[in-house]
Amino acid sequence: MSNIFRLRIIVLAISIACLCQIPMVCSQQPGATAKKYSVRNLYAPSKNPDRIILTWSDDPATTQTVNWRTDSSVEQGYAEISEATDGPHFVRDLTRISSKIDELESSVGKSKYHHATFRDLKPSTKYVFRVGDGKNWSEFSQFTTASKTTEPFSFVYFGDAQNDIKSHWSRVVRESFKDAPRAKFFLHAGDLVNSANSEIEWGEWFYAAGWINRTIPSIATPGNHEYERGSLSRNWQPTFEFPKNGIASDIPRSRFEQKFIQVLSQKIANYFYDYEMKENVQPEVLGRTN
Repeated sequence: MSNIFRLRIIVLAISIACLCQIPMVCSQQPGATAKKYSVRNLYAPSKNPDRIILTWSDDPATTQTVNWRTDSSVEQGYAEISEATDGPHFVRDLTRISSKIDELESSVGKSKYHHATFRDLKPSTKYVFRVGDGKNWSEFSQFTTASKTTEPFSFVYFGDAQNDIKSHWSRVVRESFKDAPRAKFFLHAGDLVNSANSEIEWGEWFYAAGWINRTIPSIATPGNHEYERGSLSRNWQPTFEFPKNGIASDIPRSRFEQKFIQVLSQKIANYFYDYEMKENVQPEVLGRTN
C-alpha cells in the first residue's frame, strides 16, 4: 500500500470522527456549561459604600439626607458636600460630616447602614456630594434642593416593583428617569420587594435604580410585602431615613408626613395593621395641604 493511499485513509478517518462529534456539540443547550455567580457575593457589603440613596428627614429646601451601606469593618462613615461648580474646583470647599450607623446581620453577612443629613443648605441650589470612610469613597453625585416658593414641579410615582426586580423593574425606573430627568423626587407606594427580608431582592432593587437614587431623592412607604409575620422588614429602617412626625408608632420611619412646597405625601404603614387609625387621621393630615 503506497504512503499516499495510507495518508488518504488516515485523513478520511479523522474527518469522519470529527463529523460524528458535531451533533453532540450542537445538541448542548446554550450556556449549559456556565456557572451562576454567587448571589451572596454579588450583593454582599464591602468597604466600598453601596446602596446609596437620597431621602429626606427634614425640609427639602434646606436639608438633604443620604443613606448608604458598608461592611462591618468600617468604623465610621462620612459624607462630604459642596456647592456644585462647572469644574472640579468644588473639592477645595468640601464640608465633611459624620454618619450615624445602624447595624444589620443578614444572609450576606454583617452590614453597617449609614445616614447623614446635610443642613443649612440654600434653596434651589445644586450641590455635589460623596460618601465613604475617609479612604474608600463613592463617586461625586449631584442633587438640587427644593424651592422655598411655590413653583411647578414633577415627580415620579411607582407602584409595586416587587417581582423580577432586576430583570424587569430596572426597565421601568430607567425609562422613568429618561422621561423625567428633572423630577424632584421618586414616590414609591409600597411593595418594593416581594419578600420583606430578602437580601437578594433588596440588592436587585438598588441595582435596578443604580446611580439614579444618588441624584433624585426617594420617598417610600412600606406595603404588605415589606412585612413578614407582622414585622416590618429588617432592611427598612436602616435603608431609609424619613421624618419622625407622623402617627404615633413603635415602627420609626414607616409613618410620616413629608411636605414638598404645596404637596404633602402622607406615608401610612401596612393597611392591615392601621386601617382604623388611617381612616381617622388621614382627613386631618390631608386637610393641611390646602
